[in-house]
Amino acid sequence: MKNINIGKFNERIIFQTLMSEPDGAGGFSQSWQNFLTTWGLVTKTSSNESIIGDVNRFIDNKRVVMRFHEGLNSTMRCLIAGKYYEIISININSVHSYNSRHLHNGNN
Repeated sequence: MKNINIGKFNERIIFQTLMSEPDGAGGFSQSWQNFLTTWGLVTKTSSNESIIGDVNRFIDNKRVVMRFHEGLNSTMRCLIAGKYYEIISININSVHSYNSRHLHNGNN
């Protein structure tokens, strides 16, 4: 990956992890907790819309480039401009300490 001007990292990104806590009745409740707030370069890679079983589904694929942060993984989700995205893949370029994250936002 070529060098990227840090000034292009102009979108705030919040990474969240799913936490399980005992609910007091023998089960667990799950909630998303903030893990990391950082800045990154977000670009749209593709999008599409379809209707499946009378349900309108929109998928918005994005690529995020950011500085490397230990502990991020594909079980997390991220929040960008008020929308939640699932992390599809992580590519690490250790030479320049950047992560590339391919994300999509789909209405379920």
